[in-house]
Amino acid sequence: MKVGMKALLLAAGMIFAGQGAAQITMYKDDGFQGNRVTADRTIDDFANSGFNDEASSVEVRGGSWQVCSDAHFE
Repeated sequence: MKVGMKALLLAAGMIFAGQGAAQITMYKDDGFQGNRVTADRTIDDFANSGFNDEASSVEVRGGSWQVCSDAHFE
């Protein structure tokens, strides 16, 4: 039973580590240039970030991301 629990904890740790490594970076200018904002979790509105309607290029490092053109996933 100890071996089974160790394997389960190892698998859970790998899943959480993989989620923690997921990031998306949006850049103001084409070609990954200019001001940028990086996120590793959900952001439902960029109005307060100074980056609303500014992204021209995007870099995804792990995970699955959905980018919407309007606030609150619209």
